[in-house]
Amino acid sequence: MRKIRFSRAALGAGFVSGAATVAALTIAVGVFGATTPSAVRWNHTGSTAAPGVQAQVQTESKIPPALVWQTITVIEQYGDKVGIVDVGAGGDSVGDYVVFRDKLRNPSTNAVVGTIDAQCMSGFADMCRGVVRLNGRGQITFDGETEIGVDPDRYSVVGGAGEFVDVGGQMQVAFPANDHASLTITLTH
Repeated sequence: MRKIRFSRAALGAGFVSGAATVAALTIAVGVFGATTPSAVRWNHTGSTAAPGVQAQVQTESKIPPALVWQTITVIEQYGDKVGIVDVGAGGDSVGDYVVFRDKLRNPSTNAVVGTIDAQCMSGFADMCRGVVRLNGRGQITFDGETEIGVDPDRYSVVGGAGEFVDVGGQMQVAFPANDHASLTITLTH
């Protein structure tokens, strides 16, 4: 029987890597109070029926139908590409932020149709910006803030590329389950 030997450096690197993974998960739960993947990404605290979570007033951001060019609905499938940056004082504080990249799926076929890359910063409101990339079509850029504890989240569409050049509108993020979000992107031209 052969003994497998590892150098001290290799053992140390393995330990550090494992410790870093545990630390990242601890930060996600400790810093952001994250009990679900959506809490880490979008600072979502529960279902719209949960106590303390208000339903967003629909008339506040409804785009007049005559201005709507296109509406796109996709499912953001939570993955493992997420990073949390704790700035300032340890724990959940203003200025902490999370960056993430998730796959986007067609809600009817479950086929991957693109990705979302976003950065959300903790503050006195949820402040997020990012890019939705739709395979073979182009990208849609969003930016803005939504009141903490108000669902669904809404962000302004501020432009795009490819077939989405010069678009405006809004992106609504709803949270129907713990493993994904539903994005409805209403575009004006």
